[in-house]
Amino acid sequence: MMPNLMPIARRLALMLLIGAGLSACASQDLQTTQERELDWRTQSEVLPQASNRYWLPEPLPAGTPVSLRAPRLDLEVQSDVTERRIERLRLYIDSNGLPLIEMPDEPAVASEQVRAAFDSLGWEVRRTRLDSENRIEIDGSEWLERRSDQLFPRRPVIYVYFYSLGAGTQVHLERREEDQPFPVGTQRNLLEQLYAELS
Repeated sequence: MMPNLMPIARRLALMLLIGAGLSACASQDLQTTQERELDWRTQSEVLPQASNRYWLPEPLPAGTPVSLRAPRLDLEVQSDVTERRIERLRLYIDSNGLPLIEMPDEPAVASEQVRAAFDSLGWEVRRTRLDSENRIEIDGSEWLERRSDQLFPRRPVIYVYFYSLGAGTQVHLERREEDQPFPVGTQRNLLEQLYAELS
């Protein structure tokens, strides 16, 4: 029994016609058209009032060649931002309202100077972790209260951190027990004493 070849031939002809149309469309340059001025297509309370403030009669002139492929732009970003450098010893308040000490020396040298100042002030150093965490731990019992939610609360400890900034160091304080208060006034008082000893 011979198969009916007519439907197959029709399908092949239709596929060839579609392929030719697609290739013709792909080879033609796209042209811009604008049949009328830009305006709202509907009325709604949430739309702004009609205004010619931003009216563009012809955003892109008719007949301007356009492409479906996005252009590639090579951007050269030039920045005048210079690295901030610490040039002198100073005590100041940062943008978060926390007191800091800035020292013009790198953290290794600055930590030695601060450690010597601790000895002069009589502050007890509990532990030194400069290699791993850039901090010295001091006993905070003189300035901070112990926890009240533990049967045998540990003595409060203050972390003295040394952060590198440019060729200098920023020194700031944190309490080991993050959920316990460490008033900014207390921090400033301690740093003022330390600053006076370093000056």
